[in-house]
Amino acid sequence: MDGLKLIALPTSPYAARLRIQILEKGLDIPFELPATGISAAEHGTLNPFARTPILLHGRDRLIESAAIAEYLEDLHPVPGMRGTNPLETAHMRAFVRALDLYLFPLLFRLRSVKAGDPALESLLAELYSVLGKLEALFSGQSYVVSDHMTLADCALLPACFYLDFFLDRLKQEDFRLQHPVLHDWWQKMLDHQSVTTVIAGLNQALQLP
Repeated sequence: MDGLKLIALPTSPYAARLRIQILEKGLDIPFELPATGISAAEHGTLNPFARTPILLHGRDRLIESAAIAEYLEDLHPVPGMRGTNPLETAHMRAFVRALDLYLFPLLFRLRSVKAGDPALESLLAELYSVLGKLEALFSGQSYVVSDHMTLADCALLPACFYLDFFLDRLKQEDFRLQHPVLHDWWQKMLDHQSVTTVIAGLNQALQLP
């Protein structure tokens, strides 16, 4: 569609947020693995930082998932996945930014820690604190900032998926037990076929049952 192609790793949470958006909008954008199949390094000519996702549009290319998501909204504004007004859209962008700044660094740390590690307790305390602060940013009825799915919801879903994955590996309880706002939001998100399709794809990529 429109000469668009998305290059990304199948396990990438940043690609997953784009795939939810693409499915919700009914777009047919080919999804291509990096040339090696496991690394983005060979795409250094497309992205000087040698990272994915990368959106190709004809001879041009665009990096960074937040910029790609906004570009797709500009190209295909219906159905809209921004806020219903400028303030909601600003809240949406602020939420995505907070997610990337404060939750994802903890996810990366959680990925490398092992059960029984003395650092785990303090890491979990920090994690639950950040989750509580993200909950405080919710301003929508059933979604993060609006009465419909926005890019904020698309970005949060893969983060929660990986929280489940890492916490289960560490034999920790479901984080939603302490965060009812996230619990109710998660149930709402599972009503979307785009979400269940992307979750199934992540499970398959991680070779989960």
